Amino acid sequence: MTFADVDKRYQELKQQFESGLLSETAFDEALKELMIQDDQGRWWAKARDTGQWNYYDAVTQNWTPASPPVQPVQPQPGSLEVLHLGTMFWLPNVEGVLWFIREVMPRLRQKLPGATLNVVGKNPPDSIRALASKETGIQVTGYAPDPRPYLEQAGAFIVPLFAAGGMRVKIVDAWRWGMPIVSTRIGAEGIRYRDGENILIADDPDGFAGALARVLEDSELNQRLRENGRRWVEQQYDWQRVYPAWDEVYRASLTG
Repeated sequence: MTFADVDKRYQELKQQFESGLLSETAFDEALKELMIQDDQGRWWAKARDTGQWNYYDAVTQNWTPASPPVQPVQPQPGSLEVLHLGTMFWLPNVEGVLWFIREVMPRLRQKLPGATLNVVGKNPPDSIRALASKETGIQVTGYAPDPRPYLEQAGAFIVPLFAAGGMRVKIVDAWRWGMPIVSTRIGAEGIRYRDGENILIADDPDGFAGALARVLEDSELNQRLRENGRRWVEQQYDWQRVYPAWDEVYRASLTG
């Protein structure tokens, strides 16, 4: 059972309770059966009245309101689909996708004729839409309220950026989703990563196409990148690890 399954079942039970088909006692008992454990061993449950997610804090021994962790997607074995996910009216994304389509995609399809690209993101310009066709293996989806179906059918996630600033949140998100990632160096700028272990880095067309071909063809490498990326984001960027670090910063400021 997933967090989404629990959300759905909670709504069904709540409707039955509010319509009188389920007693208060039966509702409470049913909610106890909906507790779910995440991949870090923490237990989560829905609050009866509000539907708020709560996790059990083993230190304080209390239930604490919080957003549930993002669950890794269920990949499709053997998928040759490459996914770009990002706002498509942001110029660095547009330039990066155009570079990928013009320079990398032909090289990738020479190695893997069945490889395809799906560009998912709001407001793609005409310069991107015009390149979509069955012949080139390029699909431009546009805005998607729920990216999970596209993530699940993709064999690789790309970040072909050559200009930008700040932290690449999309890579952190992709790690959390359990996606194997190929990125340029600038695309991964501002975050900790280990090239070859939880991400593949390439800046030129041949290198990028070769890295993608490896990820799509080598199922062991694909799975290793998925697992290592997920583990890395939990170790480095999980809020339960980041917040205590900030506590130390504030504590040192106050005592210093």
